[in-house]
Amino acid sequence: MSELAAVYHQEGWIGPFPLLTQCEREKLSSDFDAVAARFAFPRKNWNTFSSEASVSIWYKSFHWSVESFNALVQRPEIVERVRGILGPKILAWGATVIEREARSVHPWHVDIEHSKSPGVSVHIALSGVTSDSSLNILPGSHLKPMSKVSQRRLARKDGVGGVPLPFKDGEFCILDGALWHGSHNKSSHMRRSILLQYSTPDYIPAIPLSWGAEPNWHTSSAPSLLLEPNADSVWMYSP
Repeated sequence: MSELAAVYHQEGWIGPFPLLTQCEREKLSSDFDAVAARFAFPRKNWNTFSSEASVSIWYKSFHWSVESFNALVQRPEIVERVRGILGPKILAWGATVIEREARSVHPWHVDIEHSKSPGVSVHIALSGVTSDSSLNILPGSHLKPMSKVSQRRLARKDGVGGVPLPFKDGEFCILDGALWHGSHNKSSHMRRSILLQYSTPDYIPAIPLSWGAEPNWHTSSAPSLLLEPNADSVWMYSP
């Protein structure tokens, strides 16, 4: 195991690493703005998404239909580090933009998809990411299974406390999918970041239709791009 992988497994995250130039960040933001209305987002237009809806409009499916996001999930700077954690064969199954308004909070949580597909989340700082607006994490929390009661108590703390990810616009960090995280944007501006999610081909990435102790799941799998060394990328699951 490499030193970087050892830190990841102990702390539940690694980074930051440089990735995007200002021009690349502006292009990704522009591409997102141009098509975001087509996708179903929680707390926005989730009622447009159901088990009958195409998974191509799921808010984490940008890598399926947006060229710049498809290229992003395949960036060597990201893929090689993810392979160092998960192994040579990986699935890229999630790509979206996360926005947090000024002064807003988001509860402590673990992304529910990782209950079906253990893996990693890559957080890329797109714009407005500072120490006052950054994602907060609980290092090592991926190693400590919590009772349902403890989970509910933590979720009520609204993302306050923890350790802010020490990255800035253009950089990325890699988090274990089971690491608890939340946010409290104390700044006066919106924070925008990109979330990419990966697992191994041993799991079939699932799409939640609801959240909670007993979530409902879409009947189709998440659009998943298989990335193998020295081979072209291949869609394993596609809309």
